[in-house]
Amino acid sequence: MERIKFNKIFVMAVSFILLMSVVLLFSACGEKYEIEYGDYKIVAYQAIQVDTNESSLYGVDDTLPAPVKYKENLTLNEDGTVLNSIIYFSYEIDSKGNIQFYTKENEDGITGYFKDGVMYLFYGQFEGSKDKTIKYDMYAVYTLNGVPLETTTE
Repeated sequence: MERIKFNKIFVMAVSFILLMSVVLLFSACGEKYEIEYGDYKIVAYQAIQVDTNESSLYGVDDTLPAPVKYKENLTLNEDGTVLNSIIYFSYEIDSKGNIQFYTKENEDGITGYFKDGVMYLFYGQFEGSKDKTIKYDMYAVYTLNGVPLETTTE
């Protein structure tokens, strides 16, 4: 009786370990997030007010509510390398479209995400130019070859 109980527990434990291994294997090999490779150019800036989560989109020539404009266009290659960048050498994209850039020293750099073919690159949190009590999360908004963003009317 004890031997049968031990065998049942052993078989259940081995089955559980195998099942977890398969689950981890499939989650580690998740679907690759597909992007188009090539020259990504800044076409807009997004400012998100930290306290209210209010988001505003600004053109490249507009005055931003925060004093800093990120201006570096990037070329993303299929092999994970970045061209035309002074600071960033490589990048990785996870299965959800989140992107992480790495410096030439292989340290973490800036982060961002892709949504509907548009890359939103977080370049910092800054206090407002006019009202220093307001903080903004600032994003450079990129499209492949600088194609203008589609505008929608409400």
